[in-house]
Amino acid sequence: MKLLFTLAMTITLTACSHTAKRELVGSLVAGAADTKVGYNAQQCTTIEMRCVEGDYQQWQTSDGTEGCSCKRY
Repeated sequence: MKLLFTLAMTITLTACSHTAKRELVGSLVAGAADTKVGYNAQQCTTIEMRCVEGDYQQWQTSDGTEGCSCKRY
């Protein structure tokens, strides 16, 4: 089962653009950590409004776009 998952992830990541890879990996990690992650201004505005009982953080990504997260407690 792990091999199948690893193979599927490898195929998916090789077929995606750099931005899509970053968002896919970010959402997989965030989902496991009960965190919402955004990679543009529109997503970050929505996440910030919904992050009532969490830790909202914002940053600039390596390609100069806005990134953010809300970790729920």
